[in-house]
Amino acid sequence: MSDGLGSKDFSHFGSTATCMAVERAVFSMWINECDAPDEDFLDEIRDCWLEHIAPLEPRLAAATCLFGIIFDSMVWIGLLGDGCAAAIRDDGRVVILTDDKTDSFSNMTESLSATVPADKWKLACIPESKCTAVVLCTDGVSDDIEGADNLRGFMKGFVESSSEMATVSAAKAATDMLENWPTPKHTDDKTIACLLKKEVEDE
Repeated sequence: MSDGLGSKDFSHFGSTATCMAVERAVFSMWINECDAPDEDFLDEIRDCWLEHIAPLEPRLAAATCLFGIIFDSMVWIGLLGDGCAAAIRDDGRVVILTDDKTDSFSNMTESLSATVPADKWKLACIPESKCTAVVLCTDGVSDDIEGADNLRGFMKGFVESSSEMATVSAAKAATDMLENWPTPKHTDDKTIACLLKKEVEDE
């Protein structure tokens, strides 16, 4: 998932390029038999992104990046910029990654650029066998939910309600929730994506 920075003229191209770049980086990691997402993987995302946005200037296509991937029996979530990436464990605990704006202006965020260093990324992982869901959302959602505990509660509740519905019904419920967001603080895009693990019995 990616959210283009609204102040940049071509951020919509940047966000599309981000999603393609992550896909290419994951494929590269797989064919090169890497052990786990590392600094080279993050650099690959950046380099692929630069290829996709060319000949645009990177500063004009800046975008955030959030991802959830399964690699070598581990679920990895990653975040560059604002928004939230969460992994829900089978014991109910929620692992979350969010941006920390306590020491900066609220309208400033990290984003993909030609020189973004690997230490600006946030990564977390849990065993695939212990993960029941991954949720990604843009800052239009996460910024309206104050406090890490409240954000964990929102993520857990969203997964629990979605898991009880069929796929189409869950998607419609999520759309209705975003279109009727109760306490918006701003007009930022509100996007949420959820990957649920469900057991299917053999017939």
